[in-house]
Amino acid sequence: CTTHWSAANAFRQMYPDVELMTEKIITDDQGIYTSGGAYSFINLVLHLIEKHRGRDVSIFVAKMMEVEIDRKSQSPFVIFNGQKDHEDGPIKKSPGIYRKQCRRKDICRTTGRHLPDQQAEF
Repeated sequence: CTTHWSAANAFRQMYPDVELMTEKIITDDQGIYTSGGAYSFINLVLHLIEKHRGRDVSIFVAKMMEVEIDRKSQSPFVIFNGQKDHEDGPIKKSPGIYRKQCRRKDICRTTGRHLPDQQAEF
C-alpha cells in the first residue's frame, strides 16, 4: 500500500507488517487500492477508469481534467528532513554543536557563514 510521504514513518510504526511503497502514487493489490497525497486520488480515479473502461477513455478524462496521466511516483514531492531517528550519538550532537559554535563570529568567518551582528540560522 502507499500513503502520503510525510506519514510514512508513523505508518510503519503503527503497521510494521504492511509492505509500504511510499514512492508510489497509487497501489492496486487484489482489489485493494491506496493513494498517496491529497490529490493522488485523481491518479487513482484515472487508474480505475483505465482498468474498467480502457486507456483511451482514461486519456480523454485526464486531458479534460488537465492531469498528467502517467505520473507514478510521489518522490519528486518529498521534502528532505534528515534522518534523526538513529542512535549515533556524535552525529546527533553535531548540528547543535555547529549551531552553538556559529554564534562566535570568528568561527563563522572561517566557515564562510559569517553574518554581521547576527546568528547563523540553520
